[in-house]
Amino acid sequence: MEFWNQVINTALLGTGKNQRPISNLPEPLEALAVHLANDHETDREEQYLKLAATASIYRKCGTEPLRTELSDFTSAEEEPLAYCTPAMLKVLNSALFEGCMPLVFMCLRLCKQKQRIVEPELLPQLLDIAQGYENNRTLVMDCCGKRGEWLCSFNEKWAKIIPEPEEEIWQTGTVGQRKILLQQIRHRDPELGRTWLQQTWDQETAATRTELIGAMEINAGAGDIPWLETLLQEKSKKIKDEAIRLLKLIPGSVIVELAWQAAGRAVTLKKEKGFFGIGAKTKIEIQLPLAIPEQLWQMGIEKQSNDNNYTDDEYQLFQLLKYIPPHYWEQHFSEKPEQVIAHFVKASETDKYTGAIAMQVIKSKNAEWAMHIANSGRLYFIEIVNLLPEEKREPFLLKDFGQHQQKMVEYAQNFAGQWSEALTKAVFNITARSPYLYGKSYYKEHIERIPVAAIDWLNEIQPEDKYAAMNWGTCKDYIIRLNEIKQNIEHAFKNA
Repeated sequence: MEFWNQVINTALLGTGKNQRPISNLPEPLEALAVHLANDHETDREEQYLKLAATASIYRKCGTEPLRTELSDFTSAEEEPLAYCTPAMLKVLNSALFEGCMPLVFMCLRLCKQKQRIVEPELLPQLLDIAQGYENNRTLVMDCCGKRGEWLCSFNEKWAKIIPEPEEEIWQTGTVGQRKILLQQIRHRDPELGRTWLQQTWDQETAATRTELIGAMEINAGAGDIPWLETLLQEKSKKIKDEAIRLLKLIPGSVIVELAWQAAGRAVTLKKEKGFFGIGAKTKIEIQLPLAIPEQLWQMGIEKQSNDNNYTDDEYQLFQLLKYIPPHYWEQHFSEKPEQVIAHFVKASETDKYTGAIAMQVIKSKNAEWAMHIANSGRLYFIEIVNLLPEEKREPFLLKDFGQHQQKMVEYAQNFAGQWSEALTKAVFNITARSPYLYGKSYYKEHIERIPVAAIDWLNEIQPEDKYAAMNWGTCKDYIIRLNEIKQNIEHAFKNA
């Protein structure tokens, strides 16, 4: 429609600059244009607006929607489950309106537990949400029922929500999808995960190899050693560095054994008799310098210390101790974990190496040693807390970590279930003072962990800084609103 382009051009240039009348008008509009041109009581701008408005309506009149033929059209299957009650739908709509995904997924989990499905009018919104929350797609599909599966067949974006066979994802999925799948497989069947990666390794690009190899850290074990050691010959430095990192995690690998040979000879347990055989003492003796084989230097051991608290020889030993699995010390000293730790922390010249042992405990995820290190009063790294039994974590977090306050909040976020009142107050006392780091979005993300009872004592949190206090006031009202929704969710599903 050439006339419509002229309407647009006139709007862009203005009626004063575009003196040419709009031409090539359809017959029904031509008469109106003549009538407006002869109306000398209205100015040019008003004439233009009247003609443009009529032309816009004319363009839309008679427009037909795109038609398509649906072959083999079938209706959705009968739903085997009952729909949600009005009370359930009301709280789900509240969570959706608030845009709080944790509460939306909380509703859907409870919906699944009650063996209910959502009403059809909410399916498009939930299917759109599922596109951006890959870990919750199965949950969404379970709550959308048969009609949800049926709707997905009419929308390419929704169709991707339906899980594909794992083999198909591994062969045709994106790098991100394949990485997530490989991580999942390594959790349940490490050998299968390694086999799949080995089978496609030669066909992968260097960038893809770098992305996928990291998944081997999950349940890394002795069965992975032969293949990882072959990767030390790779041309890519990133791949070789990653292979070295992974081999350092596995007891029995060439790197760990070489480190142990050097460290084991240098670190021994010596028993000394007291006067007249009374009060025998046991202490760790360290003989430096170390006899470090050339292969370890090539694996990244640094020769010079970057810490004033360590000489070059001490720093080299510290690096080696980070590779030694904790149970090696039990066998070496013929002592229990708590006794080994006690020997190290006893004297300043050996206590300086306990941090290296703690780092290995974190890498190997050794819960028993983590508990003994925490009990020794030397946490060193707050990451130790994640390895403690659930009932022990909060007491350690609630201790004064000083400069570790931000870490405390970070690790509290990883706790399963709701926080206790004491932990919630401790977290809020930190977050309320840091408005730039913790805004409304932070509390929305973690609303499931915040107890409903917090509504009663939120006013006790009072940041001293004026801006922080103002921001906390906004966040506090938001927390109350979300907690009220959460309370309604619990009530609606409890009474169903």
